[in-house]
Amino acid sequence: QLGSVWQRAERLSQSVQNTVRKETERAQQRAQALAQRSKAVIRLPRLEKRIRLGDRVTFTLGCANLALTPYVFGALPGLFHLLHTAKVSFMVVTRFFVFRARKEHYYLFDFCYFANALLLYFIWREPTNATLFRAVFALSNGPLAWSILAFECSLVLHSLQHMTSVHIHHSPMLCTYIIRWHTPARFDGAVQPLPEGAVAGLAALLTEAMAFYLAWVLFYYTYIFMVASKRIKSRGYDTLFRFVMDKTPAGALLRVFPEALQPMAYMGMHLIFGMTGAAMTWLLYRSQVGHFAFIATMSMAAAWNASSYYFDYFASRYEEKLAKRVERHVERREKRAASSRRVPSAAVGAQADDGDSDGRHSDE
Repeated sequence: QLGSVWQRAERLSQSVQNTVRKETERAQQRAQALAQRSKAVIRLPRLEKRIRLGDRVTFTLGCANLALTPYVFGALPGLFHLLHTAKVSFMVVTRFFVFRARKEHYYLFDFCYFANALLLYFIWREPTNATLFRAVFALSNGPLAWSILAFECSLVLHSLQHMTSVHIHHSPMLCTYIIRWHTPARFDGAVQPLPEGAVAGLAALLTEAMAFYLAWVLFYYTYIFMVASKRIKSRGYDTLFRFVMDKTPAGALLRVFPEALQPMAYMGMHLIFGMTGAAMTWLLYRSQVGHFAFIATMSMAAAWNASSYYFDYFASRYEEKLAKRVERHVERREKRAASSRRVPSAAVGAQADDGDSDGRHSDE
C-alpha cells in the first residue's frame, strides 16, 4: 500500500511539474507577444512619419513629372518616346509587385497593358511600319483614351498607383500625337495618309486595330476564363472582369446574362467599347487641332477626377487610410515575429513528452 501511495504521489508530482512547465512556457510566450506589441506601438509614430514621407516624395515626383512631360512634349518631341518608355517600364514593373502582393496581378493581362506593349514594340522594333502605326494610333486614342473616363483615372499626385493608371492610358496619346504630326526621323515612313473618303479611311484604321483587338480578346478569354480559371478562383485572385461585375454599372447589365455566358458577354462588351472608340480616331488622324483638343479634354478629365478624389475623399479619409496602412505594417511584423518564435518552440517540444507537445501546438 505504501508503494502504491508513493507511485501516485510521483505521478501527481510529475503532473504538477508538467502543468507548471506548460504554464511557464505560455506565460513566456505571452510576455514575448506583449513585448513585441509594445515595441510596435512605440514604433507607430515613426512608421506613420515614414509613410507620410513616402507620400510626400511621390507627390513631389508627380509635380516634377507634370513639368517634365509637357516640356519634352513641346521642346524635345524627338525624345518623347524615350521618356514614355522609361516611365511606362518603371511604373508597370512596380505595379506588378504591388498587385502581386494584393493578389491583383491578373489585372496586368487586361487590354491597356497589351496596347502599351504593342506601342513599345512599334517604337523599338517596327518604327517605320505604317500598318502597325495606324493600329497603334487607333488603339491609343480610342479605347485606351476613353478608359480615362470609363475607369475614372485620377491625377492623384501622391499615389504612384493612380499616376500609373493615368500614364498607361494618357501617355500613348501624347506619343502617337508626336509621331503623327511631327514625325521624328526615327519614324520616317510610319505616317501615311488614309485612303480618300470617310468609309475607306475608317476601314483602313479599323481593319488593323480590329486584328490586334481580336487577337487580345481570344488570348484573354482562353487564358483567364479557361486555362487559369480554377487557379484564379482557388487562390482568390482578382481580375478586371470581377471588378467590372462587382463595382461598375456595366456589371448590372452583364448579370442579365446566365452566369455561364457572362464572360463571353463581357468580352463582347469590351470589343464593342474598343471598336467604337477606335472608330472615332478617324477624325483625330485627319485633324491636328482636333487631336490636340481631344488630348486636352482627356487631360482635364483626369485632373477633374483627381479634384473629386482630393476634396470629396482624400481630405476626410487620408488619416483613416494611414491608420490602416500602419496596422498592416504592424500585422506583417507580428507574423514575422511569430514565425521566428515557432523555431525554438519546436525545439522545446522535441524534448517534452507527447502530452506536452499536443498542448503547446493547440495553444499556438
